[in-house]
Amino acid sequence: MKNVCFIVDSSSGIKNGDYDNVFVVPLVITVTNKNDSSTKIYHDGIDINEKTFCDFLHDSQFKINTSQASIGEIIEVINNVYDKYDEIYAIPIASHISSSINTWNIIKKDYEKLHVCVNNEVAIGMKWCVEDLLKMWKEGKLNKDSFNDYFNNYVNSNRIGVLSLNNVQRLVDGGRLSNFKSLILKLFKRKIVIFRDEKGIHFYKTSNSFIEGINIALKGIKEKFANFDLSKIKRFGICRAPNNLNNEQFEEAIKYTKSLIKCEYKESSDIIPNIILAHTGDDCFYIVFDFE
Repeated sequence: MKNVCFIVDSSSGIKNGDYDNVFVVPLVITVTNKNDSSTKIYHDGIDINEKTFCDFLHDSQFKINTSQASIGEIIEVINNVYDKYDEIYAIPIASHISSSINTWNIIKKDYEKLHVCVNNEVAIGMKWCVEDLLKMWKEGKLNKDSFNDYFNNYVNSNRIGVLSLNNVQRLVDGGRLSNFKSLILKLFKRKIVIFRDEKGIHFYKTSNSFIEGINIALKGIKEKFANFDLSKIKRFGICRAPNNLNNEQFEEAIKYTKSLIKCEYKESSDIIPNIILAHTGDDCFYIVFDFE
């Protein structure tokens, strides 16, 4: 059996040491003080933790930007493991969030043993990917072709996520939502549901409550994925913001969603990574379905 390792980045929520033979490239968080224009650069998960990040997120004097790791930082991680493994499988941040895949494709030309996938997962979904791929390796089923097939076919056809938000200001700041739409949402106290699939992020209808939003999202998923069936859910993932773990309206919507699943399934919980909260804010929750 070949000796293999995996490289992910901090959008996965994985930290070095969480899994054997899985290494993490930290993404970059830049915090600018609007009062004096001073800027400080942090490496996600290395020199900034969830609490410090959320403090910045809630302080209006700070502007937060994110970026992919530099080519040099990625190469350093690859070089540190290259001679120790027969094959290296890289899973960059979701392609609809970042153009990091282009950087990885440039780098892999110089590394014969490096294989890079087009990934559309974040947070707990990426952890599921790592766990599935580790299982494939232990069963002797992992190679370059099966690696790409897993993402191109299974993940894209059987994995869907729904993000629900109370506060859309971070989406406005990041240019993902217009000020006019934001004003309407605030004026009428509407919730917003974001639907994520293999093609990226889609804004769906707004709703009066998160439970109504969940129903809207599930209807949209069923229309897009004919094989989506709540009686065939294998895994159900819940991601919460680290300082918003017991929000009553979020928990009510999560409990309602779970009540719709009429089969045995594996449930996983996690926190939303900093690099994602930078774009969504922390007044939100994210659920992921893995279905047959």
